[in-house]
Amino acid sequence: MTGGYEVGGPNKGDLEELSLLAERLQEANLTVAKAEEALRKAKKVATDLAEHQIPEKMDEIGVENFKTKSGFQIAVKETIRASIPVARKSEAFKWLEDNGHGGLIKRTVVVGFNRDEEDKASSLRDSLESDFENVKTDRKVEPSTLRAFIAERLRANEDIPLPLFGAFRQRTAKVTTSPRS
Repeated sequence: MTGGYEVGGPNKGDLEELSLLAERLQEANLTVAKAEEALRKAKKVATDLAEHQIPEKMDEIGVENFKTKSGFQIAVKETIRASIPVARKSEAFKWLEDNGHGGLIKRTVVVGFNRDEEDKASSLRDSLESDFENVKTDRKVEPSTLRAFIAERLRANEDIPLPLFGAFRQRTAKVTTSPRS
């Protein structure tokens, strides 16, 4: 027996059916690829409308909320996005410390031990007086803390170096259907 068939191999009908199934799979894969490309393009258009065209038009005409004749309610929501770029981490931390906001920085100390150093690990739990070679320190500001800090400073009209914190204001239009009166 070879591949599930008796000696002599598969019959011609089975091979033709298998060929058709392979062709159908290729067609299905092509359909999926085309649909994914169409979806990618549609999302790009929707993002441009929501994050650029509608907020910019609303700014241009001076409205914060708007209800269309067809019953759509339009509002623009501002979200602060921030993530300190790795290359600017020490500069951002220095700015925070120099400006009285060092408390936002979380500090962690990590000490690595070899497998046979359980006694040292236990000892460290009791006291940090020993000298360890594998001590690693890290400092970070939690993303949600950073966003809240920046939003608070912007609301207070304080000058803050947004690029230093990888921060920007993302304004997004939300269009909803409101019940007709």
